[in-house]
Amino acid sequence: MNSLQALPVRNCAVSLSAFHDENKGQVVVQVKDEGAGMPREIIARITEPFFTTKADSGGTGLGLSISYAIIKDHSGSLEFESEPGKGTIATVKLPVYEGAEVAVI
Repeated sequence: MNSLQALPVRNCAVSLSAFHDENKGQVVVQVKDEGAGMPREIIARITEPFFTTKADSGGTGLGLSISYAIIKDHSGSLEFESEPGKGTIATVKLPVYEGAEVAVI
């Protein structure tokens, strides 16, 4: 939702990719948008509980905070790359459960 809300116009894109990094034993999910992007000061705070840049439109600042906590509890990571005016990439990395089979589609 954050990526969609960051789009400046309707013809900008949001893309999703997922893959299994066999070398690192991780499943990687990336969401990339062509939105407004964020300065470093905001990226540094976006997983803090109750931090929001959308308070005027109903944002509570809990979505990324809760997501970050769940991912961290599963020994994963949530990383962001962004540049103002050029969009954002959010990357979730989760370890593959050793007994699990990973389907390649």
